Amino acid sequence: MADTKKEQERDELHRAIWAIADDLRGSMVCENEGPGLSDNIIEARKSVTIIDGKLYNDVTFSSPSAASQFVIGAASNGWTNWKCEDGSSIDKFRSFLKFPKLGIKEIIKMKNG
Repeated sequence: MADTKKEQERDELHRAIWAIADDLRGSMVCENEGPGLSDNIIEARKSVTIIDGKLYNDVTFSSPSAASQFVIGAASNGWTNWKCEDGSSIDKFRSFLKFPKLGIKEIIKMKNG
């Protein structure tokens, strides 16, 4: 039973993290393209409508980093750039996705030492 609950928590967290990466319509996007931007992100930016820095389309990404690069317009690590409401990065949840048998409290304890 506990494993099922942890799996459900993991699935919910996974959906929440990817929702961040998929919910960009209306976001402000840097219109300039900086160093290290991958070709697929450049193409994604060309395929949408950005007016005065505002994104007018839905865009789907395969990772938080891809979404971050799209918004920033340069190479970036979405796991550290995307923030939770408390200001912490979503990186604190990555271990939870890698180790589904552990609960979120155990993962945070691992992260905090």
